[in-house]
Amino acid sequence: MRLIRLLKIIKKYHWWEESGPGVYQCVMYPLHAFIEESRYFHPKYLTVSIFIIQNEFFYEETPEEEKYEIYKYIFKQAKRDRRYLVKKRQACDKNKKFIQVGKLFEKNKDKLNNRQFWYSYQDFIIKYYLNYLRYAAALESVDIFTAYHLESLVRNELAGQTEETIRAITRNTSMPNHLSFMEQERLLILELCLKEYSILRRSKKISLNDIKDKNWIKKLSKLSKNYFWTRNNFAYTTYLTRSDYFKEIRNEARKKSVAELKSELASLKTKVGRVTNEQSKILKKYKLSADLKLHFYLVRYMGEWIDDRKKHMLMANHYINLYCQELAKRFKLDIRKVKYYLPEDFKNLLLKNNKLNPEIANARRKFSAYVIEKHGHQARPTVFYGKTAKKLFAALMSRLEFNCDVIKGQVASAPVNKISGTIRVVKDIHKQKFTAGNILVTTMTRPEFMPYVRRAKAIITDEGGLTCHAAIVSRELKIPCIIGTKVATRVLKSGNRVEMDLEKGIVKKL
Repeated sequence: MRLIRLLKIIKKYHWWEESGPGVYQCVMYPLHAFIEESRYFHPKYLTVSIFIIQNEFFYEETPEEEKYEIYKYIFKQAKRDRRYLVKKRQACDKNKKFIQVGKLFEKNKDKLNNRQFWYSYQDFIIKYYLNYLRYAAALESVDIFTAYHLESLVRNELAGQTEETIRAITRNTSMPNHLSFMEQERLLILELCLKEYSILRRSKKISLNDIKDKNWIKKLSKLSKNYFWTRNNFAYTTYLTRSDYFKEIRNEARKKSVAELKSELASLKTKVGRVTNEQSKILKKYKLSADLKLHFYLVRYMGEWIDDRKKHMLMANHYINLYCQELAKRFKLDIRKVKYYLPEDFKNLLLKNNKLNPEIANARRKFSAYVIEKHGHQARPTVFYGKTAKKLFAALMSRLEFNCDVIKGQVASAPVNKISGTIRVVKDIHKQKFTAGNILVTTMTRPEFMPYVRRAKAIITDEGGLTCHAAIVSRELKIPCIIGTKVATRVLKSGNRVEMDLEKGIVKKL
């Protein structure tokens, strides 16, 4: 794609941005899937996606208008067949075989020659990107709908209700009525913590060897086996060992009382019933149209599916990192640069011993734009570097409206009407620390943010709809939260004091 044409396309649309720590190897496959989802959902969209990278931090840009068209297409199909999305998910779930490929590689990587290594990597990518992500990518369209359209539909149908009631109905009826993978993990941690609470608090020097309950140790091992990937993101991976979880559980016992731990555990165990009952009450009390009820059903179902997709993407990132580590080891390469290799770079090195010029990988890492254009049902990529990439990024940023004193977003959780405090901007937990009691400001929260989220007085994000991680977690933890401001991390600085109006969705500098 030529630069001049791309600049015209940027002016044509409003752009939905998601950002965070990321590298080519982990982000480019979902981006390709955004385009190639047209095989299974809307046949025309998306037509373009842009991935800006700067030193392990990415900005993913997609046209909001096209994403909304995908949601409308899904809604139209669901009106004809209520099981439309269920069937799509069943087809998607059959294509999780990339996990088995990754496990097999992890077990046998030292025994594989270079050709076998390539075939394993190729098989993993085909099963992950071509077979799985093409189905799961379309779920992103629900964010546009919940961010800009759902509340208006509720307002139109319930004319005369207060704004507070309308927002509460929208939030509560959108809530996926299931436990997320992070909540399932947290439930197990709390149970283990309470089981050996007195021993865990007894001494600062206590170690795993001091726990004599073999069943407790067995459950701890199972926790690590099933959830080792939960602190991964699209740039860094961490394997949570049994010892890592023990330290986390020990810290919980030292920070919280038995009553606090039991209260949180009870809340998690009763969440599904509470949410389901609240939604049933709303549907009985208010006369909602069949169309609006279907919208709510789709939002909840897509939110639950998104959680499952996030889970499998974090697992996939673990195996992608293993492939990169093994390639770096075999050819004595810088692992940071290997993470910016394209599939053809893997192939050329493993099959032909043709090394990628390290300056190319470095240029991709330093500042580049990976642009994908729709060509039929295929995704056609173009990479821009340096000044050209910065020009593209500047064009995207110029479309944002900045107001240094007042920021508007969407209320995701409102346990109080107003709250004020000092903010701390954190884009990458590996590079920035957070102080308990501050207001957490970030682009979007992800699973690895949970230690910060639990210590936050409130949350403000640039991104997200009502099914995003920050929205769901903040409602369950009863933390004030405003999402989708687009500019909070660009306007606010750590140390600023702000007031959050949880009735109007406004953040004001003090």
